[in-house]
Amino acid sequence: MKKRIFTKAGLLTLTAAVLTACGGSAPETIALTPEGVGCLKQGAPVTSIPDRCDGLYDKVVKTTEEDMGDTYTLYALYAGEQKVAEIPAYGETIDLVIVYAPSAATPDGVHPGMKVAELQKKPGLKAVYNDGFEYELNGFRFRVNGMTESGFQKMDNAYAAGSELVLDATDFEPDASVVSAYYVGE
Repeated sequence: MKKRIFTKAGLLTLTAAVLTACGGSAPETIALTPEGVGCLKQGAPVTSIPDRCDGLYDKVVKTTEEDMGDTYTLYALYAGEQKVAEIPAYGETIDLVIVYAPSAATPDGVHPGMKVAELQKKPGLKAVYNDGFEYELNGFRFRVNGMTESGFQKMDNAYAAGSELVLDATDFEPDASVVSAYYVGE
């Protein structure tokens, strides 16, 4: 009696064939650019935010929020029950789109859900402290999770000394990842 042993490559090929035959496919990558993401364009009037955007979201929840005495409108965008983006509108135009969707990637290939260890390999990446810790690359900012106590200590020391913050993989938990991405300009 012959035994059949499937390799990982064989199983991946089989899975891809079944998905193709059944009409399924991997989620399409949505470009997160300086101009915006999907149907959301930086600088466009907030009144132009559609109720749905194919491939990105299918529901908009609009609330009034308060921040240090100022009020603003927060547009939370959902695909099903998953929040995929937010637009905090302090005026009449879209000035900031914060993206949480793993399918949205910058020109450098950075996307929510990417492991911090992979992000840290990107040339030109800078650690910044701006009302909390973020990474910056080519005008995009990335909020991450999973910083260790040693990472927080390095951040506090660099901030107190006014020096550049340099973190490495040991300053994050192994499963630390990018939580959100947004464009601030270069």
